[in-house]
Amino acid sequence: MEVSEATWLFGVMLAFAAVTPPALHYLKAKTLAATQQFPEDPPNLPKLTILLPVRNESIVIRDKLDEILGMEYPLSRVSLLVVDSSSTDQTESLAREHLEKNAEGVSWKIENAERLGKSIAVNMALDAIETEIFVMMDADAMLQPSSLRLLARWFQDPMIGAVCGQLNLPHESPRHPYRSRFNTLRVGESVNDSTPIFEGSICAFRMSAIGHSRIDSGNNADDSQLAMVVRRNGFRAIMDPEIKFFEPNSEKSTGKRSRRVRRAQGLSRAFWANRNLRSKRYGAYASVFSSQLYFHLIFPWLFSVSVAIICLSFICGILEFPENGWHTVFFPGAILVMGSASGTCRGILDGSLVLIQSHLLLLTGRRLHIWEPDAEMRLAIRRNRRESG
Repeated sequence: MEVSEATWLFGVMLAFAAVTPPALHYLKAKTLAATQQFPEDPPNLPKLTILLPVRNESIVIRDKLDEILGMEYPLSRVSLLVVDSSSTDQTESLAREHLEKNAEGVSWKIENAERLGKSIAVNMALDAIETEIFVMMDADAMLQPSSLRLLARWFQDPMIGAVCGQLNLPHESPRHPYRSRFNTLRVGESVNDSTPIFEGSICAFRMSAIGHSRIDSGNNADDSQLAMVVRRNGFRAIMDPEIKFFEPNSEKSTGKRSRRVRRAQGLSRAFWANRNLRSKRYGAYASVFSSQLYFHLIFPWLFSVSVAIICLSFICGILEFPENGWHTVFFPGAILVMGSASGTCRGILDGSLVLIQSHLLLLTGRRLHIWEPDAEMRLAIRRNRRESG
């Protein structure tokens, strides 16, 4: 066997070994997702607190507050807590002025977090929330008016400790195939037991499911950290596909990749810090958690190395071509062409590279838990809201 053929065979086998566990997990989740059932609306809507952590959100803060005030939920049963993380723009003053003029009948408060980091703001809020249920939102997400009502219905089940919505992307978006698979995984994991990956753009938590636990303030994956806390404390954390949030088309946004890397680093750190959730005492969740731990920490390296090996075999084949014939480059070349033509393969490789980049930054001491709002996306959000409103 020639060098190129042996290298190609090893690369393919390594790729197959790397992909098999997440592929099996996805197939199981897809089957379970189709069986999800939804509760009816409760006869009495619970009181809840809306937590809105913000930093330098002057572009969208007034529109976001209008969105909250326009929710299909009795405002008399809503408290609003805005936590401003040392904004250097007019976020706080604009929010205060807007609420004073428009939030009649709503209990609201604006607090300031002196230290930067969304997780610091969340921990600060957990010590101040007085209702049993609280809802966390991001300023850069557009929500449906029914979001609060749909979240509230789940808490009739005393074992539900947390619920989140899902991002809805248009079919023409290049990231729609990836997001569709992502959402299927989260819903399937929810039906199986719980999902460890949450969407902070719209999510709700039961305070008794969090208890005295708090999240790592040096990590940015606050939503998923809370979901893991909830499951550790014996409650379920689930995704509801009927609760949708939207983002403008941000494919040209300069902050798009940095946001993905930041999110990837936060999740990787959260999975490693909570790795004992693989214990069998957590039932079906142990398998779910183990699969995501593997996917975020091990898979990207294995898959990327396998692709590099296949590329190396192609180069070796070209160098050997004069003596050994076309077959030395045919198989690795065919693999590369098919992989390049497949959106799924490109998406997996791109996601792997994002995770590897986040790991390398972490290993070199660069933690990305301080967020910088993407001005381009905020402007797009403001346009979208005003065009649709």
